[in-house]
Amino acid sequence: MRKIILILTMLFLIAPSLWTAGQEPLQIRLIAHRGLTREAPENSIAALEGAWKAGLHGSEIDVRTSADGVTVLLHDPTLSRTTNGKGEVDKKTWRELQKLRLTDSQGRPTVHDIPSLEQALTWADSHPGFHLALDLKQVDPLAVGRKVLNHGLTNRVTIFVGEVERAGMIRTIKRLSSDLRVSLNLGWWWQIEGLPAFATQGTGADALFAPEWNFPARGFAEALQAGAEVSVYLWGKDNLSDWLRNAAALGAQSVSCDYPRQLLPLVIPRKETVENKKGEGQGGHP
Repeated sequence: MRKIILILTMLFLIAPSLWTAGQEPLQIRLIAHRGLTREAPENSIAALEGAWKAGLHGSEIDVRTSADGVTVLLHDPTLSRTTNGKGEVDKKTWRELQKLRLTDSQGRPTVHDIPSLEQALTWADSHPGFHLALDLKQVDPLAVGRKVLNHGLTNRVTIFVGEVERAGMIRTIKRLSSDLRVSLNLGWWWQIEGLPAFATQGTGADALFAPEWNFPARGFAEALQAGAEVSVYLWGKDNLSDWLRNAAALGAQSVSCDYPRQLLPLVIPRKETVENKKGEGQGGHP
């Protein structure tokens, strides 16, 4: 009798892990935040390449403008945190920025230079099925939109507007081309009933974004019913699998985080299909 009780107890304890291992993979896109930053400097081509090789579905990158109008991949308005340079990004010319090197997480210079958006889109041309989310910092949205159009990447690039106060920018981008995909961060406005649907219909956004601390009880369903996709950002590295499942259960189609490798076993991996390759090989202008 004791043996039977012991066996039943052991089965009870290990059953949850067996059930988790046997779960169906989640149908949700996994997006690296600023690339695979645990293996290469953030916003570098190497970080994008790492995300691609890992099997992730895409990457978020940040875009700013140099003093002479070149769109570059940098998150901060200043250079000191992510490069071996100093000063403000928009006060440096592209030639000056090219002389700098990106730094690693310890602040040490690497062999990687600051990429331009043109270089990132050219890289995307030859990596079918991989999505890019362009987080607009200090940059002309129309200049960004034109580059995406020049590369024929409207099906794999989403332009991200990070503040509700800048929602008018969506209409500006859409006037350039209705094919351009735009996402809006609703922030705390997710909590107001009817707002997600209103934001979708009123701005023309193709997707709405929510950090994990703004997950609503009902807003995702509202957005989906209004025709918008939902993407979310997961903060930190704790309880990521629980947050991912919660986001998927609420209806999110994509998740961005800093530790995407942890979540890869839980999702359907990226697949290269004929549809993914639409726009591959389209050239652009520097």
